[in-house]
Amino acid sequence: MSHAEEETRERFSYDALRDFAMRAFTRVGLPPEDAATVATILTNSDLWGIESHGMPLLGGYVRRVQSGIARAQPNIRVVSEYPGTLVLDGDDGLGPVVAAYAMRRAVAKAHETGVSTVTVRNSNHYAACFNYPLMAVAEGMAGMTMTTTGPGVVPTFGAAALLGTNPICIAFPGTEASKPFVIDMATSVVAAGKVGVYRRAGKTLPEGWSYDADMQPTTDPRPRPQQPEGVRVECGGRYVLRAAFRRAIQRADERERDAGATEKRAHVQRVEGGCLRANGRIPRPFR
Repeated sequence: MSHAEEETRERFSYDALRDFAMRAFTRVGLPPEDAATVATILTNSDLWGIESHGMPLLGGYVRRVQSGIARAQPNIRVVSEYPGTLVLDGDDGLGPVVAAYAMRRAVAKAHETGVSTVTVRNSNHYAACFNYPLMAVAEGMAGMTMTTTGPGVVPTFGAAALLGTNPICIAFPGTEASKPFVIDMATSVVAAGKVGVYRRAGKTLPEGWSYDADMQPTTDPRPRPQQPEGVRVECGGRYVLRAAFRRAIQRADERERDAGATEKRAHVQRVEGGCLRANGRIPRPFR
């Protein structure tokens, strides 16, 4: 999309988008607090310019609840707990609701033990990863989150989609003179959501991003009837990071052994030495 085309698109304020999302989620049964959580996380993504994981996810999340794939009012429960670790069952709640709760628990434990790890099972897509480590940064801590996804990524020189995009985000607090450090990325050559951005903009994909149903390289972002799930993303081609590729293979192996279980991890580590809070540098930080 050209700069001129971007300028002609209708714009909405942050507050208007967030209010619309809150009303949509409340309408399908989410409690007001949870509706606010999901709405804030989606609109924060747009505020940061990450179109792939912002308001375009709203419709899909609402349909998940309406179809029963996700629960509007999950009963998140503790599976096992120790001073520095926690395993949660998300009861198929919307991902942002479950992940935000998990990170709050991780931060609380890190305050007590110095470092903590919280893992989650039975959850759903949880939007952009960066939202959750920033909750730790707001408390003067370093934070990390990662998650598995469904098999939509073709291994380097592979013949079928086997791996997930398996995104990971790490964030560290800044200082008085610097902003927090945040890196949020997929372990594939591109996040799957970026394909949707190109599709909505009517643009062709860059070469090397994806394959069609016949496993031929394609620049067309539109799904085909014989490929309803859409194009498949490449793991990285000749530029693939070996460590990320190896980890993706391990995760695929684990998914095979534990079919149907989606695990999300939230790690928080206290930063010693008086690391400062973000002091408002993070736009509308989510807590």
